[in-house]
Amino acid sequence: QAERHLTAAQMINQRLGEIEGLVSNVSDLAQVALEQGDFTKAEALLGQSRRLARKSELAEEEAYAQVHMARLREREQRFQEAFTLAQQAYQIYERVGLQSPFVHEVGQLRNRLQVHVQ
Repeated sequence: QAERHLTAAQMINQRLGEIEGLVSNVSDLAQVALEQGDFTKAEALLGQSRRLARKSELAEEEAYAQVHMARLREREQRFQEAFTLAQQAYQIYERVGLQSPFVHEVGQLRNRLQVHVQ
C-alpha cells in the first residue's frame, strides 16, 4: 500500500516538475523495497535518487538517499561502505545545519557501523 501511494506521489511530482519531492519519493520507494528485502530494486532506486539530487544540487536529499544506501549496505554486511555513506550523509547534515530526530538517527547509524570497521 505504501508503494502504491508513493508511486502516485512520484507521478504527481514528475508532472509538476517538483524535483525535491520526486527525489524524496524515489528514496522512500527504495526504503519500501529495502524493507521488502528487494536489495536490487532498492539499490537501483537509491542510485536514481542520488543522481537526481546531485544534478539538482539538493544536498539534503542526496544525504537522505545515502542514509538508505548505508542501511542497505549494512544489511549486506558491507560495513565499510555503509560507514562511509553514513558518515558522508551526517557531514552533509552538519554542513547545512539540519538538526532533527532523523539526523540523530543517522549519527547513531554511523556510530554503530564504526564499530564494525575498526
